[in-house]
Amino acid sequence: MIIEREKPSKMEIHNFLINLRNSGVTNMYGASPYLTQVFGFTRQEAKVALLEWMKTCEQENAHE
Repeated sequence: MIIEREKPSKMEIHNFLINLRNSGVTNMYGASPYLTQVFGFTRQEAKVALLEWMKTCEQENAHE
């Protein structure tokens, strides 16, 4: 039996990564394993989600 997981929203991922960054638990370049653990992502999915979040942060910082 295959159980399909619900895909988390970008906002859920974004908020998780902000909280992870603020916690100081890990350098954000090492955040992929946390995404695989919490959201059940594959390593590739986690890397893509993390890079997307980093680009968003980069764009937000450029507008400040």
